Amino acid sequence: MADRYWVGGAGTWDATSTVHWSATSGGAAGASAPTSVDNAIFNNLSNATAYAVTIGTNAVCLDVSISGPAVGNVTITSGATAVINVYGSWLSAATGVVFTTTAGAIVNFLATTTGKTVTANNITLGGMTVNFNGVGGGWTLGSAITITGGASPTILAGTFDTGGFAMTLNSFNSSTTTNVRAINLNASVITCSGTGPVSLAATNLTFNAGTSTITCSNSPPNFGGGGHTFYNVNFNNATAVIGTVTITGANTFNNLNVTTTTLQKVITLSANQIVNGTLTLGATNTAPFRMSVVSDVVGTPRTLTVANIATLADVDFRDINAAGASIALGNWAGTRIGNCLGNSNITFAAGATKYWNLAAGGNWTSTAWALTSGGAVAVNNFPLAQDSVIIEDTGLTAGNTITINSNADIGSLSMATRTTALTLALGNTDPRFYGNVTLCSSLTTTGVSSPTYQFQGQGLANTLNTAGVTLALSQFNVNCPNGSLTLANNTTIELTASSSGTAILSAGTFNLNGFNLTAVAFSNSNATARTFTQGSGTINITGSNGLIWNSSNATGLTYTTRPVVNFTYAGSTGSRTITTNATSIIDANITAGTDNVILATAVGNLNFTGFAGSLANSTRTIYGNLTLASGMTLTSGALVTTFDRTGTQTITSNTKTMDFPVTFSSTGTINCLDALTLGSTRALTFTGGTLNLAASTTSTVGSFTTSGTTMKYLGSTTPGTQATISDAGGTDTVTYLTIQDSNAIGGAIWDALATTNADNGNNTGWGFTLQVPVTGVVAYGLIGPVNVWGLVNDTQTPSWVIIPDGQTPGWGAVSNPQTPNWQTVTA
Repeated sequence: MADRYWVGGAGTWDATSTVHWSATSGGAAGASAPTSVDNAIFNNLSNATAYAVTIGTNAVCLDVSISGPAVGNVTITSGATAVINVYGSWLSAATGVVFTTTAGAIVNFLATTTGKTVTANNITLGGMTVNFNGVGGGWTLGSAITITGGASPTILAGTFDTGGFAMTLNSFNSSTTTNVRAINLNASVITCSGTGPVSLAATNLTFNAGTSTITCSNSPPNFGGGGHTFYNVNFNNATAVIGTVTITGANTFNNLNVTTTTLQKVITLSANQIVNGTLTLGATNTAPFRMSVVSDVVGTPRTLTVANIATLADVDFRDINAAGASIALGNWAGTRIGNCLGNSNITFAAGATKYWNLAAGGNWTSTAWALTSGGAVAVNNFPLAQDSVIIEDTGLTAGNTITINSNADIGSLSMATRTTALTLALGNTDPRFYGNVTLCSSLTTTGVSSPTYQFQGQGLANTLNTAGVTLALSQFNVNCPNGSLTLANNTTIELTASSSGTAILSAGTFNLNGFNLTAVAFSNSNATARTFTQGSGTINITGSNGLIWNSSNATGLTYTTRPVVNFTYAGSTGSRTITTNATSIIDANITAGTDNVILATAVGNLNFTGFAGSLANSTRTIYGNLTLASGMTLTSGALVTTFDRTGTQTITSNTKTMDFPVTFSSTGTINCLDALTLGSTRALTFTGGTLNLAASTTSTVGSFTTSGTTMKYLGSTTPGTQATISDAGGTDTVTYLTIQDSNAIGGAIWDALATTNADNGNNTGWGFTLQVPVTGVVAYGLIGPVNVWGLVNDTQTPSWVIIPDGQTPGWGAVSNPQTPNWQTVTA
C-alpha cells in the first residue's frame, strides 16, 4: 500500500500512465499509477494554478482525496467512457473542486470491508452512474450528494448508508441483482427527478427507511417499491400535464401524499398498499381536474389499507378495496367521488344526468355542464363516471367543437337527438366509458397523436352506436371483464390512413353483432378471459405496415366462430405481419396490394385472390384452404409450411412455385385442385391423412418422403384417373403409404418396397414389394422392353408386375407363412 500524488497539472488519469504520479506530495513524476491498494491524492501541490484532469478508462485507487490548487480549481472531466474504480473512500474538498461529467461515465465503489465514507461536499456528479458493488463492503455518506443528468446510485452489493444527509438524484436503484445488500436511509431528505425514482427488488435486500422523506418530482414516475416499508413518500409534480403515478410492489408507507396538478393525475397500483399514517389524495383537486386511483388491471381489485385518509374531494376510484381504520372513521366518503366500477367500502353519490350547455363549444373540463337541458352551468356539475351525459341540439351551436382534453371517466354518452353538425375532438387523451355510447350521423371526430377510447364497463352489457361515423383514434380498447360491448352500427376506427387505428380486445366480450368493423389493425393477444363474436359482419383491416393482426397469445380467448378477416391495403410499400397461433386462427383474405406479407404461426383459410405482392417465407401452419394468386410472388426459403386439417382442405396453386419445404400433416383430406409445384430442392413430407393430387396434371417436388407409422393415402382428385408426380432424381422412399391412381416419373427411383406400403391399383412408376399370399414360386420374365415379375401359383398364369428401371427382381422358395429367402437373378 502506498500514496500516489498527482503532479504536473493537466493530464489523463488511467490505469497505466505514470506521467503525473509521484511518491511524495509535490515530488518528481514517474511513480507507478495507483492500484487498488494505493491512495490517489490531488492537493495544493499538484499544480500552482487551475488545471484539468481527464478520467480515462479504468482509473483505479484505494482512497481518493481531491482538493484544489493554491489558486483556482481542479476540474475533473469524465467522458462517456470514463471509469473510476474506488476500493476505499472518497473525499472531495468543499471548495476548489469542479466536476464535469458526460452520461456514460461510471464510478464504482468496490470495497469489501466496512467503514468507508463518501464525502462529495459541493460537487455534482452530473450524469455519472455511481455503483456500490463490493461484497461485504460498507459506505456512509459524509455530506449531501447530488447526482443529476439521468444517472443514479445503484446498490449492487454491500451496505449503503446515507448518514442522514440529503440526496438529490435522478433515482436510486437496487433491482438488478440478487446479491446480499442493505440500504439505510436514516432521516435523509431524498429528492428524485427521474421517471423511475425508486427501483428496489425484494430478494436479498434489507431496506431501512428510517424517518426519511422521498419526494418524486417527475410527472409520470414509476415507483418500484419492491414490497418494502417506506416512511414518508411524496409525489409533488405540479406541471400542467396529465400525470400518472405508478406504484409497483406491495409496499408499506407511513404517510403517502400525492399532490394535485393543474390537470388530471392518475395513481396506478399493481399490488395492495398499506398506509400506517395518512393518505392524501390531492388536497386541492377540483371537479374537472380530478385525481384517479386505479388498479393496473381492470377487474382486479387492489386493497388500500389506510389508517387515516385526508378529506376526499373530486377523486375517482376503480377496482379499489378500501380497508383499515379509516373505514371505521368514515373517511372514504367525500365530495364528488367518482365510481369507475369494481370498488368496495367507498361511498359514492348516485348517478345523475348532465347536459352540455356551452353554445360556442370548448374543453370537456370547461364550466359547461348543466343538470337540465339548457339549464344553468356550474363547475361542480362536471359529469362523474356514474353519470349520464347528453349532448343535444340545445346547448351547442351547429358546427362547434367539444374537446375531450383529459382522460375523462364518462358513464354513458348520448347524442341520439342531435341533428346539427358538431365535432368531438381528442388530443393525446384517453376517455374511458362505463356505459352505452350513442353518437349521431352529424358528428365529426378528430384526434391528435395517440388518442384512445377505453370501454371499461366491467360486469355491464354496453352498446356502441357510431351512427356510421369514423372514429379518429389510434386505439379502440374493449376492456370490460365480465362485461360486453356490442356494436349497433358499422364501425370504422382510423386516426391515420393505413398506419394508426387499432381495435383491441383486452377483456370481456366484443360482439360485432353482425355489423362491419374496419380498422387499421386488430389485437387480442393477452392472457385474460375474453370472447370475440363476429356474426355476419365483415372485418376489414386496412393497415399497410407492421403487426396488423395479433392473436399470438390465445390464453383465455374464445371465438364464437372463426373470424373471417379481409386485409384490404392496396398499396406497394410496407410489410404487413399477421400473427396468430393454433387456437386463435383466422380465415384471411388478402385481397389487394403489391407489398410484402409475413404470415407467421397459423391461419385457417388463406386466400390471396387479388394480391400481387410477395409472401415471405416463414414457419406456418395452414388449417384451411389455400388459394394463391397468379400475380403474387412466394419468397423462397428453408422454413416449412405445414398443411393440417381434420376435414377437407383444398390447395389452388395458380401456377405458383412453392420454393420452400412443405409438410402435409392432416388427419383429413387435402385436395390439390391444380398442379402442385415445389422448388427443385424442396421436400414434400407426408405425415398423415389423405393427399389427392390434381388428376391429369403433373405435380413436381424436389423430393417426396413419408414420416410416422400411421397409414397415409396418396391418390388422385378423380378416382380412376391418374395424377402424375415428378421428381428429377434421387430415391424417394415411402413407408406406411397406400397409393392409388398415381403415375411416378421424372428420373427419381420411387421406392415403395417396404411391406408397410399398399398398392391400391392404377399405379405406374412405383416399385412395390411382391406380397406372396400362398406357397408358390416366383417367376421372372421379359415382356417387351420392360422387365416384369410375378407370382406363379402352380399352373396359374403369372400376375406380372412392372419392375422400375434399374431394379432387379429376386426369386426363392416360399413356404407359407415364412418369408422367402430371395436370391438375385439376371434376365
